[in-house]
Amino acid sequence: MKYILLIIVVCVYSIHIYSQEKYVLTLSDAIAYATKNSLSSKSYDMQYLASYWNYRSYKASRLPSLKLNTTPVSYYRYLAKRYDSQNNMDVFREQRSWQSSGGLTLTQAFTPLGGNFYVESDLDFLRNFGASTYNQFSTVPIRIGYTHNILGYNEYKWEKLIEPKRFEKAMKEYVYNREQMSITVSSLFFQLAQSKMAYELAEKQLVSADTLYSIGQKRFDLALLTKQSLLSLKLDVVNAKNALSSAKSQLSRSMFQLASFLGLPTDSEIEVSLSDEAYLPDVAISKALELMHANSYIMAEQENAVLEAKQNADRVKKQSRFNASLTASVGFNQQSDELSKAWKEPLRQDIVSLSVSIPLLDWGQSRGQRQMAKTNLALAELKVQQSKQSQDQELMLLVDDLKLNYDYIASSREALKIAEESYDESVRLFISGASDIATLSIAESRRSNAVNAYVGTLANFWGNFYKLRSMTMYDWVLGIPLIDVVNFDELVTR
Repeated sequence: MKYILLIIVVCVYSIHIYSQEKYVLTLSDAIAYATKNSLSSKSYDMQYLASYWNYRSYKASRLPSLKLNTTPVSYYRYLAKRYDSQNNMDVFREQRSWQSSGGLTLTQAFTPLGGNFYVESDLDFLRNFGASTYNQFSTVPIRIGYTHNILGYNEYKWEKLIEPKRFEKAMKEYVYNREQMSITVSSLFFQLAQSKMAYELAEKQLVSADTLYSIGQKRFDLALLTKQSLLSLKLDVVNAKNALSSAKSQLSRSMFQLASFLGLPTDSEIEVSLSDEAYLPDVAISKALELMHANSYIMAEQENAVLEAKQNADRVKKQSRFNASLTASVGFNQQSDELSKAWKEPLRQDIVSLSVSIPLLDWGQSRGQRQMAKTNLALAELKVQQSKQSQDQELMLLVDDLKLNYDYIASSREALKIAEESYDESVRLFISGASDIATLSIAESRRSNAVNAYVGTLANFWGNFYKLRSMTMYDWVLGIPLIDVVNFDELVTR
C-alpha cells in the first residue's frame, strides 16, 4: 500500500513540475511579452481605440448626414370644447383622428460660419372620424434652409482646431504609456535578477558556513580555536539558513510579480538573463530638448489644455452678453384630400426666424464667468511654462545620469569580480589558518554589496534609458520617433 501511495505522490509531483513552464528571458524579451500579453498593454489598446473612434465620429459629423424621421401611427380620441352656434354655447364633443408623418432630412455643417444647411422633404396624413369623416394630405416636396448662431462664436471652427490635436495627443499618450510599461518591466526584471543572485549567494554562504563550521569543530578539538569563535561559526550557519529561507521567499515573490505583469502563468519559472549589452546612444542635450518639445505627450496634453481654455474663454465672452440665432428656409408645400393632388402645384413656403435673448439683470454672473474663463486661460498658459521648465531640467539631469550609469556598469562588474576573488581567497586563508573570522566576514559582506551594486547599476541604466525614450518619444537606437514605430492600423483591425 505504501508503495502505491509513493507512486501517486511521485506522479502528482511530476505533473506539477511538467505543468510549470520555464522561461529564459532577457530584458527585451520581457518587454516584448508585456507589450503583447499584459493587462496594462490591453488597457492602453482600449484607451487608444476609444480616442480613435471618437475622432472618427467627429470627422463623420462634418460629412452630409441623411435621416428618416417618421411617426407611423398617432391615434387620438378625446373630448374637445366646441362652440355650438345654434344654441350659442360651448359644448364638449368627441374627436377621433389618425395621423401619420414621415420625412427625409439632409444636413451639412458649414464650418467657416458655424451654421448648418439642410434640405427636407415631408409627407403628413390626417384622417378624422365621426360625423364629418375626411382625409387630408400635406406635402413639402422640398425645403432648403440654414440655421446659424449670429453671436460670432463658431463651435465648428474650434472643434476643427482641437479634435485633430486631441487625437494626436491620444496617439502620443499610447506610446508614452507603453514606454512607462517598459520602465515598470525593467524594474521588476532587475528585482527578480537581484533576488535570484541573492538566493544563489545565500546558497553559497550556507555551504561555506557549513564547511567552515566543520573545520572549526576540528580545530576546537585540537585546541586551535576558542569556543567563542566556534560559536560564531555555528551562529553563521544558523544565520545562513535563515538568509536562504528569506531569499527563497523573496525570489518567489519577485518571480510571481514579473510573471503576473507580463501576462504569463503565475506559476511559471522565470530565468532572467543579463546578457543584454548596455547601449549608450549619442545623446546631445540640444537634440533631446528639441525632440521632447516636439514629441512629448505631456507637452501635447498641456498645449491642448491651453487651446481648450481659449475656446471656453471665447464662448463665455460671446455668449454672456446676449444670445441670437437665425433660421431661414425656402421651399414649397401643398395639401389635398388625395395623395396625388397633394404633390401638384405646390405653393411657395418662406420661413425666417430670428430669436434674441438679452440678460438685463444677472447680478454680475456673466462678468464673473468671463473673469473665471480668463483666469483659467492664464493658469493653463502658466502651467505650460512651468512644465516646460521642470521637464527641461529633468531631461538634462537624466542625460547626465545615463552617461554615469553606463560608466558604472563596467566598474561595478569589475568590482564584483574582485569581491568574489577576495572572498574565495579569504575562505582559503581561513581554512589554512592564516586568517581569522573577522576578515572572512568583511570579505563576505563586500561580496554581497558588490552583487547588489552590480544589479542596481544595470537597473538604474535601463530604467533611465527607457525614461529617456518616454520623455523624448524617440527611439535612440533606430533614430526615429517612437510614434512611427507603432502600427496604429493594426490596433484598429485586431
